[in-house]
Amino acid sequence: MSDNTCTGRPHGPHRSHRRRAATGLSAPAAVDLPRGSPEPLLHLEFAPGATTAEVERAIRYWTPGSAGGWAEPAAALGAPTRVAADLLSVCRVHLVRHRCGTCSAPTRVASRSDAVALAGHDLLRRPGTPPTCPDCRRAPGDPGTGGLGADDPGTGGPGPPANRP
Repeated sequence: MSDNTCTGRPHGPHRSHRRRAATGLSAPAAVDLPRGSPEPLLHLEFAPGATTAEVERAIRYWTPGSAGGWAEPAAALGAPTRVAADLLSVCRVHLVRHRCGTCSAPTRVASRSDAVALAGHDLLRRPGTPPTCPDCRRAPGDPGTGGLGADDPGTGGPGPPANRP
């Protein structure tokens, strides 16, 4: 039986691992866009199993145009209604200039439409009120504590009954 930590199936590694191994190339862990810009607008973080073809497709999809909008239409990369959904498993995309009002992390977006809705056509618009990221919205406790419970900041929840006033 093959040692397959990816899928646990006895027949070998996942197909994405086979493609990656066959090319001998490794995908970057992250890319800032536009490339070479001293002030990037987007930060892409790639999944460890992403192939170079998937990474290049994601970079092409997310590269901003020089006059706003996007460098390539989504239709050039596949079915426009599927491209963003397909890329969700390949990378996470963050708007570098949009930061969470609680934890200061860059705002994560799932599609070009999300990015434009938050940052405008040129991705430069800043919100009047900083948004709250999904992790901070889901976290228990007081938003002012970064999601940690007010009673016990070390564990993120209330302390034992003996420690309460």
